[in-house]
This record gives sequence, C-alpha cells and structure tokens, in this order.
Amino acid sequence: MSEFLRCFGEVAAAELEQWQNSRRTITFAKELPGGGSGARLAFVYHQGDDDHRQHKLLLKLCADDEGAATEPLDLENAWLSGPDYHRGGPAFDFPRRRLIRQVYPPLRVGSTWLMFLRVALDERGLHPLSPLSAVPSGEGKARVAAAVIRSIFEEWNPDERANHTMPAQAFLEEALGHRAAPDSQLARTSTQLLGSAVRNSTVQLPGWPTPLPNPTPFADRPPLARLRPPTVALGRAHYDLHPGNIMVAEKPELVPDSFRLIDLSRFTEKGLLLRDPVHLMLCLVCDHLTGLGEQARDELATLLLDSDGGTTSLTESYVSSGLLFTLQRLRSATDPWRLERDYAHPDWQPQYLLALQACALMFLTRRAEADEQLWFLRLAARACAAFQSIAEPLTDHPPAQAPPDGQTTAQPAAPDEAVNELPSALRAELARHRRRLQHLRTRCADPRFDNMLADNLRIVVNRCARLATLAQHSDRTDAAVTFHHQCTKVLQAAEALQAAHDRSDDQAAKTTARSSFVAALTGLLDSPDRGATPTESEPQPSIRDSAAGQHQTQPTAVAPAPAEGDDPRSLTEPAATPVGDAKEELPVYAGQDSDASPSERGEPSIAQVLHFPVTPRTSGAAVELASLLRAIDRLPADASGPRLAFLGQRLCERAASLANSLTGLDTTLLRNQLAESGELMSQFDSTTPPAEILQLLRTAGQRLRGYGHELWPDEVD
Repeated sequence: MSEFLRCFGEVAAAELEQWQNSRRTITFAKELPGGGSGARLAFVYHQGDDDHRQHKLLLKLCADDEGAATEPLDLENAWLSGPDYHRGGPAFDFPRRRLIRQVYPPLRVGSTWLMFLRVALDERGLHPLSPLSAVPSGEGKARVAAAVIRSIFEEWNPDERANHTMPAQAFLEEALGHRAAPDSQLARTSTQLLGSAVRNSTVQLPGWPTPLPNPTPFADRPPLARLRPPTVALGRAHYDLHPGNIMVAEKPELVPDSFRLIDLSRFTEKGLLLRDPVHLMLCLVCDHLTGLGEQARDELATLLLDSDGGTTSLTESYVSSGLLFTLQRLRSATDPWRLERDYAHPDWQPQYLLALQACALMFLTRRAEADEQLWFLRLAARACAAFQSIAEPLTDHPPAQAPPDGQTTAQPAAPDEAVNELPSALRAELARHRRRLQHLRTRCADPRFDNMLADNLRIVVNRCARLATLAQHSDRTDAAVTFHHQCTKVLQAAEALQAAHDRSDDQAAKTTARSSFVAALTGLLDSPDRGATPTESEPQPSIRDSAAGQHQTQPTAVAPAPAEGDDPRSLTEPAATPVGDAKEELPVYAGQDSDASPSERGEPSIAQVLHFPVTPRTSGAAVELASLLRAIDRLPADASGPRLAFLGQRLCERAASLANSLTGLDTTLLRNQLAESGELMSQFDSTTPPAEILQLLRTAGQRLRGYGHELWPDEVD
C-alpha cells in the first residue's frame, strides 16, 4: 500500500486497505496530475465480482473543501437529471454518452470522499480518452469545444427554461458564486488593481480614454443596479467547464463528438446556460493571449463583444486565423438551440454580455501577468458598458391591473419599508445559500446524523461567516445590522452545539444546544424581508432527543420563497408530528439535497424509501439508491420509455453496490430482492409500452423497499 500512501495520504490508504476484501482488490497503476482543484487522481487495476468487472478504475480523492461534501452526489444527480419527456425529439441519453459513471459508492475519508470511477474509453474501446487541455491549440481543439457546447445545449437541455425577472446584479453574483464575497480572492485582486476605486461606480482604466462602469461586484452603488436582461436561459450546467474537464479521443485522430465531461462537483439543474460556453471560450482565448500585441488584443475584445459573433475578414484582422476560427466556431455553437427557440438578438445578447463580464472577472485571479489581468478587467468593464446600453430597467412590481368592480387597490408600501430591506447584494447571496442551509438545518436537527454533525456545522459556519462579512461591508441599514447580528448568533450556537457534541456525556445540554442552533438558523433564514413568503408555512425540523427517544417540535415559522434557480419542491420539508404519533422524514445525508415531500398522489416518503440505519460505510450506496427510488416515485404516467429503461438499469446497479458495501451483514435478502427486480427489468424491450415499463419499475422499487424492514426490524421507527 506504499503507493496509495504516497498518492492519497495515510487516512485514505488505511480506508482503502479496509475496503478491500475477498470480492474486490485493487493494485496501484499510475498517479495522474490533479489539475487545479487540489484533487488527487490515480489509475488502479481492479479485480471485482460479477457486478463490477472493470479491469481498471480511476480513483479520485476529492479536494478537502466545502464542495467535496457533495461531489459524489452531484455526479449522481447529473446522471439522474433529465426531462420527463422530450417533445418529439431523440431519447435523452446525454448522461450515458457524455458522463463517467461511479463503479462503487464513494468511500468516506476524513471530511472528503474517495470516488471509484470508470475509465473513459473511445467508442471502440481501443484507447483511453485524453483531456482537451493536452490537445494543441488549433482548429481541432476548437471543433471539440464547439461540439461540447452544442451538446450541452441540444442534448443536455432539450427542455427549455427561463427567468424573465432576474436582476442583472443577481445574474453577475450567481455567475461568480463564491468569488462575489467581499473576502474572496477576486475581491483582493480587484483591490490591488483598482485601489480605493474598487468601491466606485465607474473606474478609469489604463489604455482606455474614458471612464468605464466598475465591472466588479464590490461597488457601493453597482452600475448594474436597477437593470435587468429581458430574459435569462436556465438549464443543466457544468459550472466548471474548462479543457481539463473535457475528455476526448485523440488516437489515432481527434474525434470531436467522442467527448465526456468529468468533475461535476458544481453541477446545477437550473444554472445560467451561457456561463459554460463563455467560460470555455475564454479558456481557449488564453491559449493565444500571450502572443498577441496591444492592437490585436483590442481587436480581440471587440470581437468578443460583437453581437454577430465575430465576422472580421482575415485580410483585415490583427488576430490570427486560428483564433478567429475558434471564436466563430464557439460563438455559433449555440445557434441551432437558440434559433429553434426564437431567441433574437435583443433577448440573447444582454445575457451573453453579462456572462462575458462575469467570466472575464474570473480570469483576474488566474493570470499572473499584470497586462493580461488588465486586459480581462477592461473586457469585463466594456461588457458591462455594452450591457447598460441595451438593458431593460428593473421594476420592483409588475404593472398594476384594474381591480374588480367594488374593490379597491392595495396601498403602496411606506418609504420606510424599502429603507429597512436588505441590500440587494446581501439578499442575492442569502438566496444563493438558503436551500443548502435549510437542508443542513434538517440534518443537524436529527441525532441519527451526528456522525456527520461536525462536517455539517463546518459548512454552516463557512456560509454564515461569509454572509456576516458581506453584511458588515454593506450599507449600514437597520436590516443589515440585524442580519449581521443573526449571523453571529448562528455562529455562536454552532460553536456551542459542537462543544456539547464533543463532550458527549450530557445529553440534556446537547439537546438544548441543538434546539438553540436550529432556532438561530431558522431566525436567519425565514424572515419575510429576506425572500421568505409569509403566505406559505414551512414546518420546522423535529428535534429528536436521542437519550429519551422523544420528539420535540420546533415552532412553525414562515417559509422562504424559492430562490432564483431553485426547484420550489426542494424547499418543502416534512411536517413535524405531535409526540406519541411521530413519523419522521429521514433527513439528508452527507450533503444530499433533500427531495420533495410526499406529493398529493400519495408517493412514499423518504422514510419508506430507505428504512434502515445509514452508516459512513453504507452511506454512498444508500443515498444513491434512495435518490433512484425517489426519482421512480416521481415519474409521471407519460414518462418516456428510454428514460424508464435507464432508471431500471441504474436501480439494479446501485442496489448491487449497496449489497456489496454491507460488509459484515447478511445481504442474502437484498440479493434475492435484487434478483427479482432484475428479472422484472429484463421483461421489457424497446417495443414495450412505457406504461408497462413504469409498472414493472415501480414494482421492483417496492420489493427493494421491503429489504430494510426484513433486515433491521427492530431499527425501524
């Protein structure tokens, strides 16, 4: 195990040694470059069982940061994400063709995960795929990048979605993510480049004759305030799309359509669709930037801002023909998707310019040369100025409509109410974190997940500390001061709960600390002036006293409205029931986003999906299987046949993985259930009516649900 010790560290090597048994062994083959994320990668030779026959695996030790808590699940969510139907188009098979599958459930290693991934091969299985970053710059590389963009739009996002009311500042902050925080590396780099002007609305940049709008999110009065794009295209997005995360066949020749995407740790189902293609385009621009003179760089920026996608003649350009080819290929890659949906220039160009502004800012912290940093800053500022010239004004309220006869219109809010609202940047940041904080609140409220309490509290502390810092640097309104105070209360309550958890000898004190923490986090999240809707109620998580075995119901508070890009169903949490008739909804484990509560159709709750104890060793497979079963529960009656067949295959695979992970337990019952489910799955083919497939799939799921009751009858609530 010396190679594993050197590559992955002592803790991971020890976990791997314990993970191996008579049914599976691995042998170290080759260490791989880890890229810029801090992850560690290696190929291993693998000897598995009948369900895991892969000769070779890719092991990935995720970077030890906040994102690592959800990376394995984000990949599985990307596999499961898809439209329920495709209107007359081809079957939805993007995950099978374009993503890489996990072979075994992830293995917990300290505060991160070790993932077991399939090795990506070309279609004939002759050669492993190579990262696009290893392909030399040129037309071939541009063709691959264009194929990726086309596929992301046409294959991954056939079900168009849009937001028609998103403020421009919210778009910028959503695209930048953690970089928009005032203590981020982008904030420090922007301050180094702009000095005190970083808080001004306009900036004077070297090499530009007139002041430009400040493109950073750190201005006291943002130039994007009170503006919005007419519409924003939303959909499934990678959110870390660069050449190192694109694998492609290059032997014996480069095959653009052979690509697969890796590292989906930032995958989102409702992301800004234009963020990925613009970011990838700027990555390829960087291949050429160093060799360009000042005139060529100015022309390059103009081409990137051009609404026509760059149509400059080769005979008139300072830019090389290879770079012009790259820009034209990548800018036109979205055209088939855009034109099919009638996105004209007035709807498409504003959101493109905002994406260009955000992505250009990302490169400020990645370029070492001062002149390249200045070029990206100038590009972002020019994109911001171009957006201002075509943006629509942001209105706080929809146009008033005439009231019915006999009724009066509602009076406008008093001026003081607007003054006491949170600053827009703070509201947007809270909306971005709200859903995850709600899920963490649910997990921390249940003692059954105390083996993950330290990790969950760490994520809460990181996010609330970021919010507190942003509030401290915002305008000192009463609302901002109150918000900062509530963030501080959450941080103090989290510290007290962690201390009580570490002592482990005073359950009463721990229960009190847990209740205080949940109350503090609820107060932060659920205030009506922070995007919460007072007309909807959200039952609070049930606090379970692990010593007395009783349930304590927290007071009911108003629920937050879904943030932009959130699925409203994911904000619904299980209702707490009175003592003596308690039926808990099993909370989320290890960073998983909670699914919807039981629907009006009477679908089973997650407690019925996985009705057995979850341990660190079984958590990966348990979460994956639960996610699959919930996806089956939510299938509509008109779901497509290919989608059903895909879910059936995944159901059998993940159930087998769970059986293999239950070391030391009698797994005969599960294997019997799996065999019966597999027989059901083999009863249909491409000619079987989808309604019959759906019935078989649900029957298989119900049989697997019975496993928990039979194996752990005394553990079931």
